[in-house]
Amino acid sequence: MNRYLIPSLAIGTLVFSAGQAQAAQVTIDDFETGFQTVQLGGKGMTSSSTMNGLNQIIGGEREIKLTVEESEFGTNRGASVDVQNSLLTLSNDAGIESETVITWDGPGKSGLNADLTGGGMNGVFSLDIVSVDLQALVTLAVTDRGGDTASLSKAALREGSAVFNFNTFNNAMDTDFSDVESISLTVGGPQEVDFAADSLVTTVAPVPEPLTILGSGLALGFGALFKTKYSRKHQKAQHKN
Repeated sequence: MNRYLIPSLAIGTLVFSAGQAQAAQVTIDDFETGFQTVQLGGKGMTSSSTMNGLNQIIGGEREIKLTVEESEFGTNRGASVDVQNSLLTLSNDAGIESETVITWDGPGKSGLNADLTGGGMNGVFSLDIVSVDLQALVTLAVTDRGGDTASLSKAALREGSAVFNFNTFNNAMDTDFSDVESISLTVGGPQEVDFAADSLVTTVAPVPEPLTILGSGLALGFGALFKTKYSRKHQKAQHKN
């Protein structure tokens, strides 16, 4: 590498590194705190559990609501939702079809008042799925403090990270992800579906900071300047020869 290009790269790298923004991440729930169990049998039955004071999750409160929508064998079979051992686990017995709704909206009626964007763009929810069978249907919904709701549903899920991009949510343009009132995760599907996850987080690619943009501009500017000087010196050397 010629010696005139080195200073420009060094200056650009230094300024770029100083202004480089980090991706913003918000943990919605890692299911490591707040042991909860909801068990139910019988079509049309609903049961719920609310736990607060959970400092490691968004808003500090988790509400679980379980509804049995179909039961071919009466109350002899049932469904269950558990949060324990760092896992959210949903299980349906034979002949049971249920829906589970988990809501994070802060204690009481306070709401989250949360910014999921971190001042950035290109936000995603990442749901870490440990196990899933059949055709579990998962829906994420975000409601802002103005009352608008954006939602996105996914089926045919597999083990691993399921990504929900903010900009692909229904009604995303009208919902303010920087002023969120509540977040909900709904899991349903056909009879006997089982599902387990161990975390739900958001990650946002930040808007480049002004210093980052300045660094890039300086690198290009100095690179062009030194290249011009080098070219002139090289031409002079050729004329002398």
